[in-house]
Amino acid sequence: MVATTPRAAVSAWSVNMPTLTTDAIQPQAKITHQDRPGEVAADRDISPSSWHEKAVMHGQVELATYERTPDLIGLTDREVWDIITKREPVEYRKVPNIICNAGLNIMLSALLWTFVEDQNTMMGNLFSPSWCAPIMGCVGDGTQAVSDTVTALQNPNWWAPVMAAGITNGSAGIDGSITFSFLFPPSSSITPPPGQLVTDLNVTEAGIFLNSAFVTGNDIYTNFGPGPGGALFNYTSDGGAVYVNQGAYQLLTLITTFSFGNF
Repeated sequence: MVATTPRAAVSAWSVNMPTLTTDAIQPQAKITHQDRPGEVAADRDISPSSWHEKAVMHGQVELATYERTPDLIGLTDREVWDIITKREPVEYRKVPNIICNAGLNIMLSALLWTFVEDQNTMMGNLFSPSWCAPIMGCVGDGTQAVSDTVTALQNPNWWAPVMAAGITNGSAGIDGSITFSFLFPPSSSITPPPGQLVTDLNVTEAGIFLNSAFVTGNDIYTNFGPGPGGALFNYTSDGGAVYVNQGAYQLLTLITTFSFGNF
């Protein structure tokens, strides 16, 4: 029997592995890009040591007003939308927003359900079916401060169901996004509640609500007041500063875009 010399334990990770310097382990690769329209370009560190911190969610709100021309009278809401969004708006603003906890929690529950629906029974039925719909857009003229704890607009004026939606797939270096759009009629097209006059609306706040009490499938829903409510998902306000002015005979659109990814 030939005597052998015991071998020292060797980590599989150290076999045939080159000796790496600190610079090689953590290359400071950076990418310069325009974050979003209207924002300044920024350098972002995308080195491996920071990847686990880069999964983010962004949002923005676009508000625009359009003249209600005679050719729009008698058309369906969707037909009106398709026409006016190809026209030049009277006023247009793109503003940042904040994601609110109430709606965020609803979205997380709905997202979880889509992942585990097929195995929920095996898990002991731990989760209940959850969805984000119905979704409602709302604009108002309140002056409250922006916070992730806000649950409602301070002074809501208009409510509308989602009119259009879309998705942009993520790609190399570009986040994916989803967009929800809402159409609000001119105040001259409805009879206001007793004691209120048909007038212009200075839009100073906006947001969208998930799990609204709105009856899916209805046309434009308008209401001076609390409306169908729901869980506020995003909110924007600038302390009472006017974003756009909706004339009594103008249409108003609200478009919200949410981006998900690493950039």
